This record gives sequence, structure tokens and C-alpha cells, in this order.
Amino acid sequence: MSIRWLIAVPALLTLSWTQAVAEPQVLGLLATNDAKALNCVDGECSAEFTSFCMEPDRASPTHMTAYDLIPQANDIELLAVSADGDAIRVPADAHLRFTSKRGFAAVRISANEELLRTHGASRMLVRIGTGVVLAPSSRDYYKRPHEAAEIARAVGRNREIGSQIVDNGGARRATADLVSKLLNALPEVGTLTDSERASLWRRAISAEDVDSSHRIAVSIARRGYSNCLASVAKYTTDSMRGCLGRLHDKQIWALNRKYWRSVLGSS
Repeated sequence: MSIRWLIAVPALLTLSWTQAVAEPQVLGLLATNDAKALNCVDGECSAEFTSFCMEPDRASPTHMTAYDLIPQANDIELLAVSADGDAIRVPADAHLRFTSKRGFAAVRISANEELLRTHGASRMLVRIGTGVVLAPSSRDYYKRPHEAAEIARAVGRNREIGSQIVDNGGARRATADLVSKLLNALPEVGTLTDSERASLWRRAISAEDVDSSHRIAVSIARRGYSNCLASVAKYTTDSMRGCLGRLHDKQIWALNRKYWRSVLGSS
């Protein structure tokens, strides 16, 4: 079954016009082992984080759909770090913005670069804790908002199932983590030179990353990176970001299908 078909599955489950403009899926954010740096460009600092769909009966979000932290499931740290390494914890819910990327498999987390100057910091880091859940930001054009019972189910039993299956997803989860590092080492806009593409693995993946990652995940990610280099060289319509995004999302789709089966089977 192709990824293109799988992406359409949640949307096909919503058939009426009212359902078509219903709020999209609640998303689970995967926990990070360490804090991840936000890249600052033109007044905004951002990075991509891995997520998954928690509701197979709602439509996938469109690109850059706005999301909010759910208060009962908001274990996120935002750290402003000085050049000397001193870190100040900044309220994440007050400063971070969340938008979907490539459907439900990734979320862009961003903050204003002004925060660095406010706290005398040189960089910002974000750490995702366990059980974090995002809900679509309220909009007037959504005709079927989430009910309290749906949110409670998402942050409770369903998020626990997601932690077991997706957060602890073995080689696939580890592969997505490595590819996410490659994606975050790319500029959000613009093109890369041949040498920048060729050096991406070396710049983004450390020896420690390789040593600490699942052996199969390192092999899949490295082979996928090489395949992306070849694809971009051969096809002018492809890009490293697009190719690596597909590789990342393929791993999450496989885990998400397993999660959906478990959720639907236990309801």
C-alpha cells in the first residue's frame, strides 16, 4: 500500500461536508531524549519535531495548521541558554507556536528570536517530555470542534497506548529521530550546493548519535540519505528536504498504523 494512499485514509473516513470542515486530528508529540536546538532566521527560531495522529476518525491537518498545547499534557521545556551555558527556563505555553508539517508526522515548533535578547541568551532549546498532546487551535470555520470527552480520551488511555507503540517504536522510531536531525540541519528555504548536500550527514549526525542509535536505524537512515542524494542529483523536481521528509514520515506511518489498530481494537 503506498504512502499516498495511506495519507488519504483518515480523510476518506470523513465524508459529509460538515465533517470535512471539522477540527483535524489531535496529535501526539514524541518525547525527545535531549533538548533540541531551534534554528534562528529572520527573527524566528524553529525546528521540526516528530508527531503522530491520535484520531483515525478525523482528517489529517493541512500544511501549517495551528495547534495548541493541551494543559493536562504539556510537558515541554523551553530553555534560553547563554554563551556560558547558563540556562533559563522560559514558559513554553506562553512563547512556543505549533504548526503541522507534512500532515500529521511532523510539527514545526517556533518562537520569536526576541526571546534571546530578552534573556541575554545565544540559543534556544526545546525538550519534549512524555505524554505531550496537541489540539487544533480553535477557529470559527471548524464546524465540529473536539468535545471534552475526546480530549480526555486522547490525553489519557490513547496517549498511553501511543507511548508504548510510537514513542517506544524501536528501529522505526530511531530512524525517524536520525532523519529528523538531518531535516533540522537543512535551511527551511533556499537550495543547497552539491557540497552542502554531500556533507549533510557529517554535519548533522555525530559519532555519539551513531553509537547510541539502533543499529538497523543507522543503516536505514544512512542508506535513505544516500538514496536522497542520488534522487536530487537525477531529478530536478526533488529536494533533500522533500526526500528526507518522505523517509521520516514512512517510519511514523508504519508505527501509526499499528497504533490505530490497537486503539480501534480496544475501544
